[in-house]
Amino acid sequence: MHSGDSTNEDMRSGDCTNEDMRSGNSTNEDMRSGASINEDISSGASINEGMRSGDSINEDMHSGDSTNEDMRNGASTNEDMHSGASINEDISSGASIIEGMRSCAGINADMRSGASTNEDMSVAPASTRTCAVAPASTRT
Repeated sequence: MHSGDSTNEDMRSGDCTNEDMRSGNSTNEDMRSGASINEDISSGASINEGMRSGDSINEDMHSGDSTNEDMRNGASTNEDMHSGASINEDISSGASIIEGMRSCAGINADMRSGASTNEDMSVAPASTRTCAVAPASTRT
């Protein structure tokens, strides 16, 4: 989720398990220590709006590793993630998952299949993104 889009499998810059998220970004414990989910995630993808608008967080994240329960386990609930700024506002500033990624290949299907790679999901300059984010005026 850190680099722009992802499930637990891809939460770091494209391809990560919970173990990987710890190295550089966050597991439940790392997310809590030093970076709020809001800050980690707000760099381009939304948990609440991005993921949930295609599927529920439970569905998207659970398909990799964690559910709301897992995230709440020592780190944060939706309320915690909200603290500081609304996830929707903060996160959609880079690209909402639904627009940034799902519009290209169906993020829910991709993330669930585990097929996504760093190249697929990492944030590239807007001109070279596989799933470029449309200007706000054209977003659905």
